Amino acid sequence: MSRVLPCRSDAGWLLAVALLVLLQFWWLPGDRGTPDDTFSTSIAGKRGFYEVLTALSHQGLLPPVRRESDSMLPADAGTLVIVGPERYPDVHEQQSLSDFVARGGTLLFAPHWDAPDVTLSSLGIRLTAAPIKRDAFSDQAQHDSVSGSSLVNAPVPFRTSATLHVTRADAQVLVTSPVGETQAAAWKHGSGMIVVSASADVFSNSAMLNDVQAELAVRLLETAARPQTSAPEATRPPIVISEYLNTSDAWRGTAVLLSPGLRSGTLQLLTIAVLIGWLGFHRFGPPVQDVEMQRRSLTESAMAVGDLQLRTGSGDEAVRQYLEYFRTQIQRRFGHSVRLTSAADIAARTGLEVSDVAERIRFAMELAESDTGTPATTANAVKAIRQLAQILHPASPSS
Repeated sequence: MSRVLPCRSDAGWLLAVALLVLLQFWWLPGDRGTPDDTFSTSIAGKRGFYEVLTALSHQGLLPPVRRESDSMLPADAGTLVIVGPERYPDVHEQQSLSDFVARGGTLLFAPHWDAPDVTLSSLGIRLTAAPIKRDAFSDQAQHDSVSGSSLVNAPVPFRTSATLHVTRADAQVLVTSPVGETQAAAWKHGSGMIVVSASADVFSNSAMLNDVQAELAVRLLETAARPQTSAPEATRPPIVISEYLNTSDAWRGTAVLLSPGLRSGTLQLLTIAVLIGWLGFHRFGPPVQDVEMQRRSLTESAMAVGDLQLRTGSGDEAVRQYLEYFRTQIQRRFGHSVRLTSAADIAARTGLEVSDVAERIRFAMELAESDTGTPATTANAVKAIRQLAQILHPASPSS
């Protein structure tokens, strides 16, 4: 029965899995928070504003109202509403907006609360962060003021973090602060109109709970939509609330896998990948023995034997073995009648001198005999084997 071998890295794998499971319920990097678009029911969301406009549209008091997330501009001229976007239009998008308004469309724009500094030069829109006023009895920033507007019959709470800079002499002031600062204005741009509010808070869900604020939000929209409202009902272009700037750049590239909608699935896939990795690096059962035989070459074997004989000083044994090999080769080539002592026969067949052949064979035989006076040193053994090999070489078939 196989046993599970302990793995030192088990704690690390377990920690990784536990972290991925934790992230399913508690996203450590944090979230941006609840979106402030017309789908949101949060305090800063704009869903209440959208529902009010839809109700007025059904009563025939406003043109048709719809949301648009796939593109920034509607297909036909109408009223485009961009309030509190997550990002502002780039240079090319600004030019597209300018062309849209110049052809007869209208734009209602308000900056995001957390990013009040915005300049859309091609549209003449410029807003900067408003100075924060603090009251003597509180450390909380006070952005609230009661403003006046020709659009409503009562002072209206207007909470803003931006200051609107109006450079057009023909601009119509719609909302002013108690100290006379312009907080909402409208001006012509080509054949269309631009309406800018210094705050998107007036369009928020919390503002829809206040009758005066809700009325001001609707009146600001009516100011933008007035050219289209006067047209016959069947041909009135729609009011389009753009969500494009809230969704088009929220998550880029692979970051979409960690967006709130796909995050849970991504973390589950990562958990499975970690478990597969743990299984791959974790060994079960005893180690597998390597039964593959290592094949060695004949040259390596001969070198090993020679090295062993060199270390043990058995030169006489090496010479005896080579003499036996020499005798076998001579008889195989020249016949069994040829002996080691037949120097003349060997010399005649190899072309060597008889005396030379006889001396070489004698020297080797003396080394092979342990009782002779010639010492079987390593040098003598090498010399004898080399001399015998030189006799065989001229007699080889390849010579």
